[in-house]
Amino acid sequence: MTEPKRSYEPYYTDQPLFTDDVEEIHDYFECHDESMVTIKTIEHADCQAWFDAGSTTSGVYPISIQSHTGMKEKKDVYCHMEDDKGWLVFQRRHDGSVNFTRTWLEYKEGFGDVSSVFWLGNEALRLLTKNGSNWTIRVDLTDEESQKMSLMTSPFSITGDKYALSIGVSGIEPTVNGTCHQRLGMEDNTIPDSSITASSVYKNELVYCSEGNGRLNSVDGNWCPETDKAEWFQVDLKTQTQVEGVIMQGSYASGDGEWVKKYTVEYSSHQSQWYYVGGTSQDTAKVFDGNTDHETPVTSMFDEPIQARYIRIRPTTYEKWPTMRIELIGCKGGVFESLNGRTFSNYDNDNDNNDVQNCAGLVKAGWWFDDCAVESNLNGEYSHRVNASGIEYRGIRWFTWPGRQIVKTEMKMRRNK
Repeated sequence: MTEPKRSYEPYYTDQPLFTDDVEEIHDYFECHDESMVTIKTIEHADCQAWFDAGSTTSGVYPISIQSHTGMKEKKDVYCHMEDDKGWLVFQRRHDGSVNFTRTWLEYKEGFGDVSSVFWLGNEALRLLTKNGSNWTIRVDLTDEESQKMSLMTSPFSITGDKYALSIGVSGIEPTVNGTCHQRLGMEDNTIPDSSITASSVYKNELVYCSEGNGRLNSVDGNWCPETDKAEWFQVDLKTQTQVEGVIMQGSYASGDGEWVKKYTVEYSSHQSQWYYVGGTSQDTAKVFDGNTDHETPVTSMFDEPIQARYIRIRPTTYEKWPTMRIELIGCKGGVFESLNGRTFSNYDNDNDNNDVQNCAGLVKAGWWFDDCAVESNLNGEYSHRVNASGIEYRGIRWFTWPGRQIVKTEMKMRRNK
């Protein structure tokens, strides 16, 4: 055999080098030829870093995650690039091709196809959000009627050996897009009397006409103001909430025969500035149809949902007196708040607060469970239809969409700039 002609002596070793780092290869073989063009491996810590570097197309990207020992590990993730933001998707479902009834180890390390249906992995989530990193979490949902909802809040992190979900409080208000059509709590008293105020109350009937009686289907009275000029009725929802409409009802007593025929709606986040549904001023605000009798509830939906903490209703025309009982329609908040501090559970690692049952085993999913009356669980059985009665808690569920059959889910996170 003829020896090949070489301009260098071959290098043999029984300790091979396994790496894709070009500089490390050059150091190992001591071959730093200045004429060679060195191509360095690009490393980014998350999807926002990829976006900031000019990669604005959604798809699979490699990121570098620093472990607790300081070592960097590469992991492929799906980045959803939108506007000026790079969202790192850590859960996606759009069909039943991947089984989400998995072990603790599988949820820890991740499973599925990162370009399709998958769970990124609890350990990756913990490493990415460690040391109090400031991240925003976002959930996008689509139901079988193609209605969409998006909810996000900040800051978000996964902590501890049991992968507890932590939601903090920051300047970023929870926001919701899409429609929920939920009653927000006037009728069932989840909105307390202390959150209901008015411009005035009729002095001769302070109890019967109180603000607290301005609730839909109240049997103790109704709200009626002292005068019939420029009066208003206000509800404090405590947090920024999506409001989609109003249910209006007249006086409780048939003998009164009083109701609001027309009204406008104002809203605010902090009461220092007020906005008007359907217009830019009180004069241009949309005038909604009220009642034609004292007892029949009339529902009026806004053309576009609003985001507000305070809702103020102003009667404009009325029968006898501007008397009313109401309910607000929109999206109930509290989903992220209810998950806050909960630890992750699987059928083989029970960390919920139920002392009798393993909720993860019962509903066949890995999630941040409190008890087995599950109000939210995006890792539930894909094909199992949700029972709106609340007796059956399997399937994909979300608190603000009770009874909806959710067919697409995405959970994603973004490092705040």
